[in-house]
This record gives sequence, C-alpha cells and structure tokens, in this order.
Amino acid sequence: RMICSSGNVDSNRVRTGTMTEKDWSRFTIAVGKLSRTKIFIDDTPCIRIKDLRSKCRRLEQEHGLDMIVIDYLQLIQGSGSRASDNKQQEVSEISRTLKA
Repeated sequence: RMICSSGNVDSNRVRTGTMTEKDWSRFTIAVGKLSRTKIFIDDTPCIRIKDLRSKCRRLEQEHGLDMIVIDYLQLIQGSGSRASDNKQQEVSEISRTLKA
C-alpha cells in the first residue's frame, strides 16, 4: 500500500497483475525511495504494552526514532494487573503508558 500510495499506482492493478509500463516505472521509483527511508513496521498480534515499549526502546538505541504510529490502539494488551478493568480503562492505561 505504501509503495502504491507513494508512486501513485492503482493498487488494484498491482493485485490483478494489470500494471502498465507507466505503473511499473512509478512503482520502481517508489520502491527505490521507500527503501532509503527508516520505516519499521511491526504487526505483532496482541502485543503487550510492555513488549511494545521494549521494542521501541531497542529501535531508538539502534536506529533513532522520530515518530511512532500505532494504527489500532485497542489491539494492544494492557499490563493485565487489574483483572476487573473494562476495555475503556485498559485503553486509557495503554495511552498513559505510551505517553510516559
């Protein structure tokens, strides 16, 4: 998706294998540009907040971080220290932990 967006290439054409020469050219240029960026994608399912923080700290030490983007906060698991918490409280805890 990032390559298609960056290269202004219709992702449907990529999926169906109907790319034109112009699409291929744009696609190749976009791949080159994105390959030089420092973008790290982690799609670990049901990651715990403490594990996410650890991964971020390691990336910061090894590569430096300017920004962290979390696509779906509700899929991160909280600390689990309070079994009676509802999902809203858990998301609030996760949000507070990420800001710290």
